[in-house]
Amino acid sequence: MYSCYARERNGVEEMTFTQRDLENAVAQKTELELTEGDANDMIEYFNKMSADSQIFFHLCRFGKDGSLQDVVWVDSRSRATYEEFGDVSILFGYVLVSRETAETYEWVLRTWLHCMGGKAPISILTDQDPAIRKAVNLTMPESCHRWCIWHILQKFGRYVGKHEDYEAVKDELIAFMNMQRCVAVCVQGTGSYFRLYEERHMWIPAYLKHLFCAGMKTTQRSESFNHFFKGYVDKHTTLSEFVLRYCDAMQIRVESERIADSNTVRYIQHLATDFLVEEVFQKCYTDAKFKEVQRECMRMLYVRRLDDYEVGENQVEFVIEDRVWIKPKYAKKESMTKIQRWYRVCYNSNTYEASCDCKHFECHGIIFRHMIFVYDHCGVSIVPEKYILHRWRKDVQRKHT
Repeated sequence: MYSCYARERNGVEEMTFTQRDLENAVAQKTELELTEGDANDMIEYFNKMSADSQIFFHLCRFGKDGSLQDVVWVDSRSRATYEEFGDVSILFGYVLVSRETAETYEWVLRTWLHCMGGKAPISILTDQDPAIRKAVNLTMPESCHRWCIWHILQKFGRYVGKHEDYEAVKDELIAFMNMQRCVAVCVQGTGSYFRLYEERHMWIPAYLKHLFCAGMKTTQRSESFNHFFKGYVDKHTTLSEFVLRYCDAMQIRVESERIADSNTVRYIQHLATDFLVEEVFQKCYTDAKFKEVQRECMRMLYVRRLDDYEVGENQVEFVIEDRVWIKPKYAKKESMTKIQRWYRVCYNSNTYEASCDCKHFECHGIIFRHMIFVYDHCGVSIVPEKYILHRWRKDVQRKHT
């Protein structure tokens, strides 16, 4: 809508209102209906939940006229989950706000941090909203604030699409931006895309590969939660109805996760390859994470050794070549490109530890095909415990379901 208005007025510079103004106006038309006494019913429900469980937390904020403005609540399951998996965003709490401003976001984040004992996450992933950025900088200065790469790539054609060579090189350009190991893509010029280059440390994976994020580069998982709840609430849902339907939705989600975990224990996934490493993870990982390991084993077909040499006692450095895989726009799965890259994998024959300069394991927490390739080349069937993360084990997932 904002782009259409801008075109009618010959550019954003001629607009008398911002995109945020438009979003707020639309939000006012679609916000939850508030009936007389509705807020009190919701607060009474939260008070009852707090009385039944000391772990349940909620806090409301009211305006000068006494009307409800914002509310934050965190159930016992979210608090327990944060203790175990707080380094990566899953469902850690719920918020209803009346206005999307920096001051509101700051209050929400401070309230949530207080609930979580002041423990801030390693990183926080959002869109490019300046209000959110300001609030994060004030409340979580030590957390790495990252931007959703999906949102940026959706707009990238608008930033540089007018360049005469864009159509010919766009796939390679996106591939380089998605790579864990790359030099900075130099985008020269002025305006929005120049600012993107200046702040590349917030969204290009190569600048974030040292941070564990379980492979999350987009907010799509958060958005999938929003889509999930849309099946239970709409703009006509009152606040008191909302919290009840939210509980129903979460119970259904918990039950589906319980069934998935039960199936993980009852059924053993078949091995896809003969690599010894795959069998190690078959026995201890959940189905979802084991399939990721299997994917890496199968992609070893495209990895080849170029050279290797000793760099110290029990230390060998392998130089390997691999294809670059990307997830094209609107695609559900990654696909292989024709781009080939060299990587260096350092292997210790005494400790069996292997580390690659792509830093895939450090970022994703899943043993990578470069490491598996070296293990297979050396005939190693032992995987050091440091590469079998506690968070992906079957028994840990069951405990938190």
